[in-house]
Amino acid sequence: MTQGRVLDCHLQHPGLGCISFALLKFLLTGKRFSIFFIPMHFIPILIFKRKELRSHPFTTIKRASVNCLKSLLFLSSMVGIIRLTICSLKRLKRPLGGIDGLIIGLFSGTSIILESDGRGFEMTLQLFPRFCESIYNHFHKKYPKLKMKNFELILFSLLIGLIHYCYQHNSLVIKSTYLALFKQFWGKN
Repeated sequence: MTQGRVLDCHLQHPGLGCISFALLKFLLTGKRFSIFFIPMHFIPILIFKRKELRSHPFTTIKRASVNCLKSLLFLSSMVGIIRLTICSLKRLKRPLGGIDGLIIGLFSGTSIILESDGRGFEMTLQLFPRFCESIYNHFHKKYPKLKMKNFELILFSLLIGLIHYCYQHNSLVIKSTYLALFKQFWGKN
């Protein structure tokens, strides 16, 4: 963006069309983040699932590889969709802003379907507090007299309630590591 105007696509990614640029971003993101996702998926197996690795090495490595690939596809497709959506919105010949961030987020957020079910839910739980905090900060900036004492207490309580609800009604969405911990703390109603 220069002087209040959005840069044209040919200036943003010279020599490449919008779809080619989105595909390039997809590939570069996958390559760049593989150095994070590979250890993230394989180191826990070496630490926590040694018995499983010894008894069923092929299936354990295969499952970790598939999950790693799903994570890479999720992140890469999200970045590619973001770039493609930005280019598509630019073609409307108006400044980006306002509702455009919501549109970009809605389209790129659909890539969560590529991630494994448990991890998708876990990421949603991790993003939920950031969402609430952003809403709070937005309204606090817009209406400075609006103060919410102990906001983190309310948010933490809400999240613990959400996790407990999932534990009681749909425990399959909770990772087995956490599930064992919850059984010790809460038992089963």
